[in-house]
Amino acid sequence: MDTTDLSFYLFWIQTYAGLVLVGLIWTIQVVHYPSFHHIDESQFIKFHESHSMRISWIVIPPMLAELFCLGFLVFLSPKLEYIIPLSFVFGIWVSTFLVQVPIHNRLGKFGKKPSEINYLVASNWIRTILWTTKSIFCLVLY
Repeated sequence: MDTTDLSFYLFWIQTYAGLVLVGLIWTIQVVHYPSFHHIDESQFIKFHESHSMRISWIVIPPMLAELFCLGFLVFLSPKLEYIIPLSFVFGIWVSTFLVQVPIHNRLGKFGKKPSEINYLVASNWIRTILWTTKSIFCLVLY
C-alpha cells in the first residue's frame, strides 16, 4: 500500500469517526445535557458518575481514531486539507479538557448545580459547532 492509498483510508476513517461524534454531540447537546436539570438532586452524583463512565466508552475510541488519523496524515503530508480538520480536532480537545471536563468534575464532586449545568450546555456548543463544521468540511472536500 502506498502513501496515497494510506492517506485515502486514514482520511475516510477520521471522517467516519467524526460523523459518529457529530451525531453523538448533537444528542448530548440537545437532549442529554439539558436533561441533567431533571435528575433528582439526591441521585445526581450517582447519575453523573454513571453517565461519565458509560459515555467514555462511546466517545473515546472515535475521538482517538480521529486524532490519530489526522495527526498521521499531517505527518505524512502537511496539506491544508489535513491541517484544517486537525485544527478543529485540536480545538475540540482543548475545549473538552479545559472547559467541559472541569465542569463535569465539579458536578461529580459537588452535585447538581443549575448554574454549572447551564454552563455545560452553553460551553458545549463549542464542540458541537467545531465537530459539525469539521465534518462538513471533510465531506465537501471529498
